[in-house]
Amino acid sequence: MMCTPLIQTTFYTAVGQTSAVREQDGLHGAPENHVTYHHGNLRQALIEAGVRLLSEAGPAAMSLRKVAIQAGVSHAAPYHHFKDKEALLAAVCERGFRDMTTAMKTADGEDPFEHLTTMGHAYLSYARSEPALYRFMFGSQVPDKQQHPELMACAHESFNTLVEVVARCVATGETRAGHPLELAMAVWAMTHGIAALLNDGVHKGPLNTLDPAPDIDALLQVYMTSVTASIRA
Repeated sequence: MMCTPLIQTTFYTAVGQTSAVREQDGLHGAPENHVTYHHGNLRQALIEAGVRLLSEAGPAAMSLRKVAIQAGVSHAAPYHHFKDKEALLAAVCERGFRDMTTAMKTADGEDPFEHLTTMGHAYLSYARSEPALYRFMFGSQVPDKQQHPELMACAHESFNTLVEVVARCVATGETRAGHPLELAMAVWAMTHGIAALLNDGVHKGPLNTLDPAPDIDALLQVYMTSVTASIRA
């Protein structure tokens, strides 16, 4: 249920390419045997490098210089696409919300409540597959997300995807009283809390008393069935 990678094709520079293209990429003067990216994919390559760096070293390690090193380009190259570090961090957040939304949209079910359960399962699966990025998306490393319209649009699309399914549940007449937006907030709050507990390993302590320990997929299903049940009348 994960989305396809943002970088569909990576082009490597040839030894004999012109210096004009290398300079446009911020690669002018780089060693000829250095692996570099064609300028058409440089922005996405930098975002991808940021995601890798985030996963490997955490948010404190994120900088334009370190991302450039991770991507195999010159230190000046990121400034062709990001005016400062915050712009890069916002783009990494945006990438996370796009991927998560794609995962949520691939969920389905025979009825709205089953759809909601499978969507929640997809949400939790994404959070577990990208724990560092998921935590980063909801963190404070981008101080004012309102200053980044594309990031906000992606975040809103993610939440609206949930609201639409909750609204279908409400339309059945089988939910407790409440506006779809209010119920969606409750569902999201519970699901987000579960994701945080899973990623922090907090759930393992109590569940260690179970014999045998539950399979993680079965556990996610139990969690989301309970969350979905919480909005039923």
